[in-house]
Amino acid sequence: MFSLVQRGQLYADDNGWPVTVYDCSVCRVVCRREDGRLRSVPIREFSHRFERLEHQEYRQIKAEMEQEKHLKTLRALRGSEYEKQSRGFA
Repeated sequence: MFSLVQRGQLYADDNGWPVTVYDCSVCRVVCRREDGRLRSVPIREFSHRFERLEHQEYRQIKAEMEQEKHLKTLRALRGSEYEKQSRGFA
């Protein structure tokens, strides 16, 4: 299926990361992942490996990523508190 790819559009890559189209030409698309990495992909590969996202889907994915990051931080804090208690620190 043909679709027009423009700068600023939102897609999900094959790993599920939300990406924003940073630049596009006749033969290549450059996208920026949420972690700041730029990725250049041939247009044919882009059309097969990337999925267009609506803004609601994009916000939901970002919220889930933030929640996962927050849970990881809480687990690390809980782990450090457990280590202190097991060593006899209070």
